[in-house]
Amino acid sequence: MAQETGTEDQLPADYRWGDLEDQPAPDRLEFYKILLIHLGSPGSRLVTAA
Repeated sequence: MAQETGTEDQLPADYRWGDLEDQPAPDRLEFYKILLIHLGSPGSRLVTAA
């Protein structure tokens, strides 16, 4: 969604949609899990609970 709205520059390098697409198919799910954990980790200002 960040790519579609032009806000992808707010995401850290290596944690963007294109980085997920670049992963070999067998590794995508694991990469996606790590990406979500990183972006939602405590201290991250990108994802916050409402």
